[in-house]
Amino acid sequence: MGTAPATHSLTAPTVNALADGLNKGEFVPFYQPLWDVQHQCWEGAETLIRWQHPTEGLIQSDTFIPVAEQSGLILELGAFVLRAACQQMMHWRQRGLPEGIIAVNVSALQIHQPDFVEDLARILGSWGFSVLKRHNPLQPPWLLASSGVLTSS
Repeated sequence: MGTAPATHSLTAPTVNALADGLNKGEFVPFYQPLWDVQHQCWEGAETLIRWQHPTEGLIQSDTFIPVAEQSGLILELGAFVLRAACQQMMHWRQRGLPEGIIAVNVSALQIHQPDFVEDLARILGSWGFSVLKRHNPLQPPWLLASSGVLTSS
């Protein structure tokens, strides 16, 4: 298994830079393996997002997520991450890899949108997936507001 590219933090980006990065497709999903300790087996992956900034390189999410949340751009970014996770799951399935889960972190702002459930169901349904359960990774509560789990339907 290869090593993830080096990442770094940068001062908080402006809302305009973040919106520009979204429009230019500069955000890249990475997949961190989820290991079932009890059964000693791989159970899936957690989707992580990074910003491949044209001049600053690969930027960690803790640098841009607060700006995305404060500006509301987290809604667009969150939808992108969910679509990317669905596409990756489909890619793994087509390659004959074992079925697993893909956890997608969801911000509190997304959850509080009146059409969150409908949007989630629409995106998942377009790929043939559904949300079956919540996944609670062992992470501090301030790091993760909630996470959904994708499974094939």
